[in-house]
Amino acid sequence: MQTSRAFETSKMVVMIESVSYTGSGFGSNENGEGVFFNQRLVEKVDLEMGDIVEAHAIPNYEDKRDVTPWRAIRVAAEKAVVEVSEANDVEVFVRTAAQLDGEVLDLLQDEEVSYWTSSDLADAADTDTTTVGNSCQRLFNRGQIARADVYGNPGQKHCSFLLWAENADRFK
Repeated sequence: MQTSRAFETSKMVVMIESVSYTGSGFGSNENGEGVFFNQRLVEKVDLEMGDIVEAHAIPNYEDKRDVTPWRAIRVAAEKAVVEVSEANDVEVFVRTAAQLDGEVLDLLQDEEVSYWTSSDLADAADTDTTTVGNSCQRLFNRGQIARADVYGNPGQKHCSFLLWAENADRFK
């Protein structure tokens, strides 16, 4: 007996929030729901924390749904950065994470500007601060740029803001 059963998948944009020591990934979709990525998918698409991808997901295993409702079974090969207009939730344009990373790297190599805030980079790249911050974090994680955490006072647990530069010498 031959059966042909296709999975009913839900297509969603997911931000990768962590990659475990075993190689599995976890992210959140636009509704804040958790999405699991198995090690094979993480390795195949080279997922890193901060990446935004288009995933095809199915409901997670019943015993895991309370914590992580979705399980990705396919991920678009090209990581995408989806820009959404806040006024009407309409997609404006899509560019890959690699394209945005290249734009940010070009901006940071500008000789006239020593270092940038995420907000300044977002304005220059015509995107939001979260998206450009994720791009900067990917570049920093790969050792391509420098980062400075700025604290307003010594008692703070988290920095007040971040500065980004082509290299650490640009902060002098």
